[in-house]
Amino acid sequence: LKKPGPFVNHISVFINDGRYTEAHELALDFVKKFPDNLVAHFLLAKTAYCIEDFELSKSQGRIAFNMSKASGDMASCAVITASAHYRLNELERAMEMLRSVERTQVSQEVEEMMATIAFAMENEEEAFLHIDKLMRINKEVAQKLIEKFLSASVKKRN
Repeated sequence: LKKPGPFVNHISVFINDGRYTEAHELALDFVKKFPDNLVAHFLLAKTAYCIEDFELSKSQGRIAFNMSKASGDMASCAVITASAHYRLNELERAMEMLRSVERTQVSQEVEEMMATIAFAMENEEEAFLHIDKLMRINKEVAQKLIEKFLSASVKKRN
């Protein structure tokens, strides 16, 4: 593969088919051939997350995030990076990443992730602040997240 487009297409197909190892191997090759390509780093972060290599996902997400500062892709890059921090139980780092984006871009994914992390940090006040913001963006997603939090609270108490 000599151009970025075919890499993106093949990796996307592999991810959609649940063939994460193949997607990841191709994403590694993509970054090697196109080290200055934001999408290459983002896809490597995503595939690393899919195969549960959260350290690599975090580092590649950070690279993609830093490359994305001049584009509309910041939110997506921040969410994948924050997700890796979350899985590594680096909750404050995840929130810092998301706060840096929230100041400049309103995003369903960012608010949803911030609510989830705040809830994991047992900061219900902040969690519901983000759910309130999410309600203004997408009521259905906000309601599903509330249901998820409520069922987690019930399980925690039992």
